[in-house]
Amino acid sequence: MTGAGVGPPPLGGDVQSLPPPLAISPDGSRFAVRIGSARLGLYATGTANRLERRAPRVGLELSGLAWSSRDILAVTGDAGSVQLWSAAGRPRLLRRLHGLGSFNRQPEVVTSVAFAGDGSLVAAGDVNHTPATVRYRFGTVAVWDASSGRLLWKRRSRSGTVNAVSFAPDGKLLAAGYEDGSVAVLDAHTGHVLRTLHLEGGGDLTFETLAFSPRGLLATGTWAGIVQLWDVAKGRELGRPTLVAAAPVASISFDPGGDTFATTGGSDGLAKLWRTSTLQQYGATFPGDPGTWGTARYTPDGTRLVVVYEDGTGNVWPTSLATWEQHACLVAGRSFTKEEWRRFVGGRPYQATCG
Repeated sequence: MTGAGVGPPPLGGDVQSLPPPLAISPDGSRFAVRIGSARLGLYATGTANRLERRAPRVGLELSGLAWSSRDILAVTGDAGSVQLWSAAGRPRLLRRLHGLGSFNRQPEVVTSVAFAGDGSLVAAGDVNHTPATVRYRFGTVAVWDASSGRLLWKRRSRSGTVNAVSFAPDGKLLAAGYEDGSVAVLDAHTGHVLRTLHLEGGGDLTFETLAFSPRGLLATGTWAGIVQLWDVAKGRELGRPTLVAAAPVASISFDPGGDTFATTGGSDGLAKLWRTSTLQQYGATFPGDPGTWGTARYTPDGTRLVVVYEDGTGNVWPTSLATWEQHACLVAGRSFTKEEWRRFVGGRPYQATCG
């Protein structure tokens, strides 16, 4: 599964709808995915091999994953479930976080989860369904102290599913994306709504996603396949709305410098890289499965992009030019001939590119 062009073997089992959960370890050496519906799978990023023969069963329909800088995994699922697992060695359950769950006896699922950069706070969002006669669904955002498990605050609205939550780099702000096409920018410590953003091509019970860049820029993606960049302090859009997929934007992930970001599509799971400054695609679209939802995440050092799909397959792709050159040399087993150099490069003095 690693490298470019290698066919992806299955990571897990059952097909699930919407973006598959994916989390990367702080050192980038491992990543976590859902196996089947209720198992937690850990894989080595360098080889894409599963690290545990028996994936632990988390006791819930797993819907969300996040990995903190303190090597703690947050796992979410149905019926208000938010669990914290130690990822040091074989995963083990540390505690359950309380505060979410159905309040009207209708089905409820915790759909999204994220840690603050220092790992001190964990946020989650849910959807609480309503009877068919009601034209809205409830969505609640909650934040806990990760060390003690103490609920700091929660805020319920009629904006529907909380499809994504993301902390700003300094941990002071939290962005929550709702299925009505709005994003609430909240004080991460109090839950006070500071401003609300309205997205291009979102709304009407649709899927929206978002991510903060390391420089504090907020990127949002909508059901219409449109990405927007925002200065959240001013509530101002930067640049122009950009169509990145002919389908919903399923995931957004920034590289560690914030210079590029990766997107995947929903039912167009192909991963693409984009220049943040120009909103132009960077390089070619990665090979993948165009008929399924995908999720992509950069490793913390930015050298790899992990992409997984709802059917349980995935790839680990190199993202640096030097790594691609090394891979090309490994595949070819030699440098360009002088004739190939003239045909494909041209205009520059010949040099042997592979040692």
